[in-house]
Amino acid sequence: MSDWGGTERRKYPRVRVGAIVAVHNDEVGTQPAASVVLSQGGIRCRVEGNEFKVGHIVEITFRLDGRNAGSVGRIVRVNKPTPLAQEIVVQFIELGDETIASFEDLGLAPGTGEPEE
Repeated sequence: MSDWGGTERRKYPRVRVGAIVAVHNDEVGTQPAASVVLSQGGIRCRVEGNEFKVGHIVEITFRLDGRNAGSVGRIVRVNKPTPLAQEIVVQFIELGDETIASFEDLGLAPGTGEPEE
């Protein structure tokens, strides 16, 4: 959803969600993160450390609307806002049933695809 009142041009509308997130990859391990925005296509979050790379397959877990939620996804973009953390954009590949139910509660239809640009 657009904050500036213009026309939404993204493939999937996004919502700002302040959730505590765990991001796991077998090479990197599990790192804590904070979500920034969420859509049915993916999530953008700030994660501790600078070890994740574009192309990594990750498992994301978080609580959304009082439910445990999770997804498997691919990192499609990495930004480094500080020396101690990076911002990652994860495209969802697979969504769990609880995640789909949480998306429906937020008014986001379940699905996979490209996250916001």
